[in-house]
Amino acid sequence: MPALNRGLFDKFPTLFKKEEFGRVSGSPYFLGGVLCSLLFFSPGAASGGIILLSVGDMSASLAGERIGRHSVFGKTLEGSLSFFITGTAALFIFNSAVGAGLTVVSILTATAVCSVIELLPIGVNDNLLIPPVGSLLLALFL
Repeated sequence: MPALNRGLFDKFPTLFKKEEFGRVSGSPYFLGGVLCSLLFFSPGAASGGIILLSVGDMSASLAGERIGRHSVFGKTLEGSLSFFITGTAALFIFNSAVGAGLTVVSILTATAVCSVIELLPIGVNDNLLIPPVGSLLLALFL
């Protein structure tokens, strides 16, 4: 695995965080979380969970690095707020574009819970948890 990491870092340095160099990157966890959502949930709920990871987690990372000032558990409140705002907006846009049948309550609940998952040091990579948890919460209200 170290040789694979070095090769990927050499070829695609902008795709990884510096702290990922000595360990497994978030990519396998991302793929695992996406796969769980696709295997166990309806297309609408699975897509919503994947959108939360893709849009919300990326937004949290960018906002946390650029404007984050209030650190909690090694993450920032600004990043988590950014996750909530962009994740909510992305789900509303997705829902209106494809008619997924998501309710306002399901969107707000899934985004809020996944924002907290992103912030807390749960011990499991958030890329693995966010898609299935978000998908589950969205599916409960379909």
